[in-house]
Amino acid sequence: MESNNELMANTMSKSGFTFTSALHELVDNAIVTAKNISINLLVENHGQRSIKKISVVDDGDGISLSEAAVALSVGARTNKGIHEHGVGMKSAIAYFGDTDISQGLDIIRSYDGVDSYAINGYESNDLHIDDGLPIPTTTGTKIVMNVLLNVFAVKRVNNLRDSLGIRYANFINQGGSIVINEVDMKDGQVIQDAKGNPTTVTVKAIFPPYFHPTTLTNVHLLKTEVTTQNIVAELTIGMSPEEQEGVWARHSYGGGIDVVQNDRVIMHRVYEPLTVWRAKNHTSLNGLVGQLVVKEGHLATTPKKDNIQQTDEWYEMKKVISEAIKEAKITSFFNPPENDDDYDSLSESLIRDGLADYLKAQVLPSGDAIWNDVKTEESTDTNLSMDVTANSGNAFYVFEVKKGNFNAQDMNQLVGYMVTVGATHGVVFAKNVLANAKKQFDEHWKPLLKDFNIQYWEESSAQHKTVLTTYVDVGN
Repeated sequence: MESNNELMANTMSKSGFTFTSALHELVDNAIVTAKNISINLLVENHGQRSIKKISVVDDGDGISLSEAAVALSVGARTNKGIHEHGVGMKSAIAYFGDTDISQGLDIIRSYDGVDSYAINGYESNDLHIDDGLPIPTTTGTKIVMNVLLNVFAVKRVNNLRDSLGIRYANFINQGGSIVINEVDMKDGQVIQDAKGNPTTVTVKAIFPPYFHPTTLTNVHLLKTEVTTQNIVAELTIGMSPEEQEGVWARHSYGGGIDVVQNDRVIMHRVYEPLTVWRAKNHTSLNGLVGQLVVKEGHLATTPKKDNIQQTDEWYEMKKVISEAIKEAKITSFFNPPENDDDYDSLSESLIRDGLADYLKAQVLPSGDAIWNDVKTEESTDTNLSMDVTANSGNAFYVFEVKKGNFNAQDMNQLVGYMVTVGATHGVVFAKNVLANAKKQFDEHWKPLLKDFNIQYWEESSAQHKTVLTTYVDVGN
């Protein structure tokens, strides 16, 4: 091989790899032509199961013998696709060898349908190749690495499973398979659990979950095509359910989207693509999820392919994303009123009218209205004025609006309205619903009026945010 590849590979391995991101580099190579990939963690079967070797096996096209030197040369095999920089596999092997590729490489076996050979040494610019191996039954490549790091299977398998499920969700969804095996170093057998079952983990595709807080259905808020001069991409944005667990759970300053290119996620749940829309992340965005999937063209990535280079092309894409979000009018779902002075200057009548306008505008994906016969200040037969009333399906709803706290006495008033007009559904629209109000309904009224149901649209709810940011002019 030309140049000092060993030194370059060792140097690149110091650029911030982790156990999972280094394995991603090897799987990246495999998914180009393979359908089935096996990651085998060879461990000492006791304690936390120290990992001593890792093998990545695929049933792809293999590496031709004439291309072996190119494949192992740093930067020599580059294109606008998955091998954009030509440094991943070599640097990953060096990472597992504690920044030394000659120590990290155990053996690479490959069969491309013509040559069956093994690379069993990497020293300076020389590859040690045995090209007289028996012909396997199928093409493919097996990379075996020595792990000179202090890593343990107990702490790694679940995180590895999730990271692979996120990054290669499209590959798996299109029929690809990735499995993780823990293999006993002594006998070469897959380790069994307490019930005698193999501890093989089949990686499942992990896509962003979507929940629409208005329609209460599992759909996104926005799905559209975004284009620049050289890029065509599909943008999807939504909200994760409140009770969502795992990698897409809501957490502080955790909102963001995946960027997908060449059928794998190159950036997971990052806010950076949305910074032109809103410069800084905020807790109101905790539930934001989505994907930007590149369909045509190519966004330049950083050498480890875990970030986007800040080019003019990328900035233009961020501007287009910002415009799409504003045009779709979904900002309100992620933009609660943050200025209490503005909020306090509002009258309840203004909030009431905004709530009515919101109800009138809500439609199902089919185009049918969710709320019908929306009215404000409807009077009961005792001449009491209800803030808002509306029908949804076969149910009649009474809405009680409070711009501040909603207390136990307010609950008595709402229930009184509902009894008077024969409604069994009520909605509290208030900045805060006090615990004594909920206790009053749950412990006093609910046992007497078993069919009654009360919803709470508080400041933290999507409905409250939407009304205050889209249907009420907070600034005036």
